[in-house]
Amino acid sequence: MPDRAVPDFVDARKIFIQQGEVEGTLRPDHLPRLRELLSNGSGEITARLTFCVDEQGHKTMTGRVDANLEVPCQRCLDPVGIVLGDDIKLVLVPDSDAAKTPPEGYEAWISAETMIDVKALLEEQLILDMPIVAYHETGPCLERQHYSVPARPDSKEREEKDDHSGPFAILASLKRK
Repeated sequence: MPDRAVPDFVDARKIFIQQGEVEGTLRPDHLPRLRELLSNGSGEITARLTFCVDEQGHKTMTGRVDANLEVPCQRCLDPVGIVLGDDIKLVLVPDSDAAKTPPEGYEAWISAETMIDVKALLEEQLILDMPIVAYHETGPCLERQHYSVPARPDSKEREEKDDHSGPFAILASLKRK
């Protein structure tokens, strides 16, 4: 992937007719909504988008976005690295009515503007690809938090406990008095 930056906007009137391509890198700091989900602004995002008009006259955007980012671990809140990758298959539509029936295999991207916000498009794709929960699989995070499965008592110990202590044992003793 080249070291050139992804442009902020592309002209929708020209790029589809010319079957243009956008390729480059992007910093997470330049994507404010995504940045709010990250531990820090470090990371690397690479993207490649191809714009064309298909046989039916649909303006399609296909490509891929990949990112190496750091998000807070849900166990210890220290940064944990994640790798995101998403194939992009979008069709440009002018309004929400047209978005209800996109061509098979495509998702709708609503934009009535003559300029397409490429960074917003890539940001949206990355946010949709974010894991619901991110945490360290191994390491000190688990050890510090003392995550372990409690041992289950054997059946004999459970029977002895059930005889004298249970959630209603106190009520039973009150009833006897």
